[in-house]
Amino acid sequence: MLKVIKGDLFDTKAKYLVHQANCITSRAAHLAYDVFRRYPYADVYSPRKETILKDSISEPDVIWSKDTPGDIIIKGNGKDQRYVVALLGQYYPGRPRYPNSELDGTIARQKYFHQALWKLAQVKDLESVAFPYGVGCAAAGGNWEVYHKMICNFAKYLDDKADVFIYHKE
Repeated sequence: MLKVIKGDLFDTKAKYLVHQANCITSRAAHLAYDVFRRYPYADVYSPRKETILKDSISEPDVIWSKDTPGDIIIKGNGKDQRYVVALLGQYYPGRPRYPNSELDGTIARQKYFHQALWKLAQVKDLESVAFPYGVGCAAAGGNWEVYHKMICNFAKYLDDKADVFIYHKE
């Protein structure tokens, strides 16, 4: 089931809260900043800073993160820490600089988002998932019609296995 809720994503009762993340940033901005401020244990960006500082001298090629676009990173334990999913839907932060890029162009980002949704669908005991309205679109520059369609297909695939919510804060 897919349902659009007028309200704040952070008020969700869904078991999993999803936000889109990139693969190289070491400092959060936009929604990721709000997510990490509210749920510090879910911060997938800050540890990258330590990797960069520690490994870049001995191994210059390790300056970039080892996170892979199309993956998901789930933080939290579901008890005293809610589950937060960093959906790695883009390689670089912001809008695509080169829309036709195979690494981080518009189509590549849509592919990564789709791959990550598929991985999320495989999570056992998913039960319920909450997405922000416009995920992958606002700061990331995606087309909401395309991303919304992917979320709709994700919800159809899950059928009655999990509820899917899109939170639209007006």
